Amino acid sequence: MTADMIDELEVAPPAVVRQAAHDFSQALAAAPEFRALKKAAATLRADAGARRAMLAFQEKQRALKTVYRV
Repeated sequence: MTADMIDELEVAPPAVVRQAAHDFSQALAAAPEFRALKKAAATLRADAGARRAMLAFQEKQRALKTVYRV
């Protein structure tokens, strides 16, 4: 971001920002894709095998980050 871009930024009052965030969250919650994502996440959390697989993946990921310092 350049200084010229910063000069052109508009500042909105906090109430306007809160309303925009609320409107966005309502639209997101109503989207079929978001509902499907939430359902899939709940299904994964309820599946012991999937949880073990995720933990194993995270352990491997941590080990690789340690080796490669990413």
